Amino acid sequence: MHDFNDEQLARRFQTAHEEAEQAVFELHKRHADHLLLFLRARLPSGADAEDVHQQVWVRVWQTLRSQFKGGNFKAWLYRIAHNCCTDAQRQSSRSRENVQASDVNPLEETWE
Repeated sequence: MHDFNDEQLARRFQTAHEEAEQAVFELHKRHADHLLLFLRARLPSGADAEDVHQQVWVRVWQTLRSQFKGGNFKAWLYRIAHNCCTDAQRQSSRSRENVQASDVNPLEETWE
């Protein structure tokens, strides 16, 4: 599998069920470190980056057969990573808004 380029590995995943796991493992081995650096640069904490990193690879596994149409695998992978970052940032923003809203007690009055 080392002799295949990324796009060939992606195609092997799409067509060869017995080699699918091995193909994704090789893609992960090639891209995981740089992808994690990309995510750490875009997310507020290392823990958030690691969570999104896992989400990206789960999404790759789930969608590689149906969504990857050929072309540049790395560009497709980083588009998934970008989308997962955006989702995580939105979710974090909503969580902060909910916490801030729950801190306000409308029944509480301030007496001076």
